[in-house]
Amino acid sequence: MLTCSVCIATYRRPELLNNLLTSLVAQLLHEGVRLEILVVDNDSEGSAAAVVARYRDTHKIVFRYFRQPIKNISLTRNLAVSNATGTHLLFIDDDEVACPDWAARLLTTLRRFNADAVVGPSLPMLDNTAPEWIRKGIHCFVDTIPDAATGTEAQAAWSGNCLVRASLLKGIDGPFNPAYGITGGEDGELFDRLKQQGARFVYCREAEVCEYWAPERARVAYLVRRSLFGSNAHTRTLIAFSPRRLLVRVVMLLKAVSFGLISLMLVLLLLPNKVWRTYWALKVASNVGRFLAAVGIHYQTYK
Repeated sequence: MLTCSVCIATYRRPELLNNLLTSLVAQLLHEGVRLEILVVDNDSEGSAAAVVARYRDTHKIVFRYFRQPIKNISLTRNLAVSNATGTHLLFIDDDEVACPDWAARLLTTLRRFNADAVVGPSLPMLDNTAPEWIRKGIHCFVDTIPDAATGTEAQAAWSGNCLVRASLLKGIDGPFNPAYGITGGEDGELFDRLKQQGARFVYCREAEVCEYWAPERARVAYLVRRSLFGSNAHTRTLIAFSPRRLLVRVVMLLKAVSFGLISLMLVLLLLPNKVWRTYWALKVASNVGRFLAAVGIHYQTYK
């Protein structure tokens, strides 16, 4: 029996967590494959315990619950990894739901392309209050829906939809860096580190998950913050990994200023078009995040 451990970090989202667990129970698994669901609660009051208690183990799926009271997403993810017994680790967020053959498609892609890790798309799930122009332009506003064929190299990776060989993570400290536990970006930092060590990440277009977006997310202000935080964390990682950090900081500063100004001009030129002016506004925010990281300012995503 091949065991795949699903690592879930959660914080005070009982209804969304329940939706996720329901989607995992409904997984269509290959013969000889079982799921081990590890839910690590970052709420000191243990609000997720009652949700996990609703589910019962079967011959194909088992549930394990842990509590990690220190507010730090890296420590929370690390507790799941350290307790996982599977040969493969799957990562999914507590505000997502998986398609019925999610785990099977990730595993099939890993085997077919002899990869070390597989990344799938995370599709925003908007409610009916979202503006129509945001619905139409959502592919322009998020970077978790790559337009790439299954089996192609994954240029970026995220913990919202990923399968990794357990042997890659079990042999390194952490593996998620606690220094990113409040700012976010801990998944990108880890996966970039693995790539530098030679790990091969590929993309699986069919292994979709849907991420619930509350009404306040379908607003320009949220999209701008998301772009700023993401770029800030990514630039921080680039600087940390470089043996010539001062040079990288200078390059990032120059990029931030030049690209930021170009993006701002395009915002002004495209003011009548909501989708494209927002797209370039997000580029402005991204370069602000890059600039701040280059001067040593790191935003805290988890407060």
